[in-house]
Amino acid sequence: MVTAKKINNDDVGIFLKAGADLDARSERNKPFSFITEKAWLNILALSRHHFAGDNLAFFRELPECMSRNETIWK
Repeated sequence: MVTAKKINNDDVGIFLKAGADLDARSERNKPFSFITEKAWLNILALSRHHFAGDNLAFFRELPECMSRNETIWK
């Protein structure tokens, strides 16, 4: 997909390292106890990523959607 220019190296990086660069102390708290801190940081990183240079982050609303729908996500 990289050689076909459907995704770029940054896109691959978000799946490999995701929220590893984020500091949990400086991010919003995870909304539910069943989500691990690492998973929450990955969700936040994914929500900020602009795939293939898109102007909008495709998953930008994911953290809010999850916060409002605990039963569905659990």
